[in-house]
Amino acid sequence: EVGLAEAVVTLRDRIEELERLPFAEPGRKRPRRKRSGLPAPRHGFVRDMPLAWGQKAGEDKPVPSTWPEARERLLDDCRGNVSIRWQELAAMEIALGELADALGEEMTHLDLREGLDRCQAKVLELHAALTNLGERFKLPEPDERHLAVAREYVSIDSLSDEREKQTAGREPRDWLPEQQRDELERLEAEWAAAVRR
Repeated sequence: EVGLAEAVVTLRDRIEELERLPFAEPGRKRPRRKRSGLPAPRHGFVRDMPLAWGQKAGEDKPVPSTWPEARERLLDDCRGNVSIRWQELAAMEIALGELADALGEEMTHLDLREGLDRCQAKVLELHAALTNLGERFKLPEPDERHLAVAREYVSIDSLSDEREKQTAGREPRDWLPEQQRDELERLEAEWAAAVRR
């Protein structure tokens, strides 16, 4: 009970102090604090990360001076990134299609197919979101640079060249352990004898 009485007295004293302040007089408004506007955009618009390998994708653009310019710049950068991802994805699909045509059957592993499908769905989702935020833009076809990279990833030539290096001067079954090779040769001899009968 004593604690409550002390709290009430302290609260009453505080109210009296506030009532003595100049803005607490009837009819007088509390003075407004001047607030400064947002600072000009600067962070995140300068690509100052050291380039460890590769090359920059595109030229540096000037830093926007206002927030509406910053919004347009961010939308433009997002559109460019979505377009690049679409070109990479389309180039990989074309290269995998060419590989399937060369080998006569689909060669895309199930995990890769699922990953490509998820990437395609995400790129299309981002494209739709960006279209809702600004003007429509068309997803471009892959250029020769993207096609060359994708074809290099799925090139059958690199596989056959590597295999030729590994098998040069070796018997076809040298990759098998000796015991398995002997067992296989024994089984083949039995099958050959059975066919001749």
